[in-house]
Formats: sequence, C-alpha cells, structure tokens
Amino acid sequence: MQRTMVQSELAMGTMVTLTVVTDASSRATKERMLSAWQAIRDVERACSRFDAKSELSQLTHRVGDSVRVSPLLFSALHFALEMAMATDGVFDPTVGQTLEQLGFTTHYLTGQDVRLERDSHGESLGENACQPSGLAGSMDEGRPFGGMCASIDASDASVDCATYRDVELDHEAQSVRLHKPLLLDLGAVAKGLAVDLALRELRSLPGVLVNAGGDIAALGQNACGKPWRVGVRNPFDPAGGPLFTVQLHDESMCTSGTYERRSPVHPRGHHLVHGHRRECCSEVVSSTVLSPYCMMSDAFSTAALLLGMADGTRLLGEQGIPGILVSETGTLQWTEAMKERIEHGRAVSAADRQKNDYQTP
Repeated sequence: MQRTMVQSELAMGTMVTLTVVTDASSRATKERMLSAWQAIRDVERACSRFDAKSELSQLTHRVGDSVRVSPLLFSALHFALEMAMATDGVFDPTVGQTLEQLGFTTHYLTGQDVRLERDSHGESLGENACQPSGLAGSMDEGRPFGGMCASIDASDASVDCATYRDVELDHEAQSVRLHKPLLLDLGAVAKGLAVDLALRELRSLPGVLVNAGGDIAALGQNACGKPWRVGVRNPFDPAGGPLFTVQLHDESMCTSGTYERRSPVHPRGHHLVHGHRRECCSEVVSSTVLSPYCMMSDAFSTAALLLGMADGTRLLGEQGIPGILVSETGTLQWTEAMKERIEHGRAVSAADRQKNDYQTP
C-alpha cells in the first residue's frame, strides 16, 4: 500500500522539504531519504559562499593557481559559466563581492559573518580585488522594486573588476584557474543542482517532490495517483493565494523573485545582481521557468529576470523553455511553451500591487 512520507530540514540557506510516495518499508524509505539529504549537504559543502571552509571559498584564495576541484563544484561552475556566456555576462557568478556589499554575508545556521571568518583565517582577496567604491546612494526612486546600485569607480586605478571571463576551466584536468581576485557566488545554480541530486537518490520511489525554497522537482505521481500540482506565489502578495498553478510531469520548476531575499542594509536591494552594472535593479519581480533539470530551471529563471521582460522572454522562447515573467507594474508575459501549462492563472490587480511593502508611493 502506498503512503506519503515528508521530511523537512534547513539546508542551502532555505527550508528544504522531501515528499515521497512509497510502497517500501519505512526503514528502506528513510535510507533513501537519508541519501538524498547527504547529496544536498555535499553540494552545500562544495558550493557555499557563506562557509570559509567550503571548497568554493578555498578556491577563491588560490588566484593564479590551477586547482583541481570536485565533480560537484566543477559541474556547478561549468553550468554557471555557460549561462554567463549565453547572456553575455548579464548572468555572472563573480558578483559575490557586490552581494557582500549588499549585506548578504551571514551563514543561515551559525549566524557567523563570512568576512570575519575569512579574516580569522588570515585570508583576503588581495589589494587588487574588485572593490566597489561604496554603494552609491543612487536609488531608482521611479521604480517600485528599484534596488540600491553598487557602483564601481572606474577612474580608480586600484580597482580591478573581475568577470566570468576571468574564470578558466580545464575539462580534461577538472581544474579551475582564477585569473583575478574575485568572489564567486553560485546561488543561482547550486540549489538546483542539490535538488537534482536529491531527486536522483529517490528515483526508485513511485512519487517524489523536492522543494528547496521555490526550486522544485517532481517525479512520478502523488499518493492520489495524480500529477504533482504546485502554485507560484504572487510577488506582490507572497503570503496570499498563488498567482497560478502548474502540474509537474517528471520535471522541475524554479521561481526567482526580488521579493524573497531583501538586502539587510538597503531596503530596496535584493540578492539578484546584474552582471554588467553590478546592480540589483530589475523591471522583473518574478520569473518562473520549467525544464527537465532543476539546475537548468534555477539558472534560466535568474537569467530571464536579470535580462528584463523582453530579452528574458526572448531567451526562454529561443530555447523552447516554458516560462512566465511578472513586471514591477504587474504585467505578465510568457513564452508560447508556457501557455498550455498555466492553470488557474489570473492577472495581477492594483490591490495586489498595493500590498507590496517595497513599492514607492
């Protein structure tokens, strides 16, 4: 007889929930779920920017060296750099320092500031690191979701700003070389990778749903023998009813939103940074993407949001990826592949937008 088992833990900076439909014994099912949790922790140990002892953080301090890395870190970096090339650097995994300037420095479990932890280990990025000249007070007051912009003073000769082009991968040696001091952030791919690997550990079960703070992947059917149905938050009223729902058929869905992680030091700042401008300003407040793999959905949803309504929709459409974007004014725009997937969708009302705490008068 099939039954449902659910486990939730804090991981990857969010609440992760494993929901499985099983006809195996409780012991056998728990063993599979334990393997899934181990896969998630392995990705976190490899790819976390918030842990000075993680493999990613250790790589950051080996500038100029060819460093052999684990398959997990190499896969995440490879996909992030592929996305950076596909967007000409709008999506860029080297924005870690801008994120630190915006206040995203605290480990979600220990409460430790990763900058202090680096200092305690006697580590630094060096004198030539890309140092923003300060978060300029140039708030984009005309835009409800306009973020605080982290600007670089290009006239300062000591500033040496790195981009994704300064990260070199050697596929044969599975090594990485950083050509300039920089801070890597893999937040837009690592969580999706963790979901994919957790799902792989659970694939022998009749039904699986993995939800890592909006990064969702599904296999099989729920306990009622029906497809998994998930809702997408209304970005203007995250605590309210869903903006729309979709059914997942052995696939993933990720939503990137500017409303979820706000800067602790700048009210309009958030964690999604444009690679060229090193700003967290965007006309898109929510981007939802469906694809076969969660790491793919994670990266494409972030890239589409950063590109904006027109270019973001175009990117998804050219790849044949189902996706829907919501603008700061409440406009919805979706790809052709997404039209038939939306269930119970509704337009964003003026009342919805007024509920948003970050909208300017």
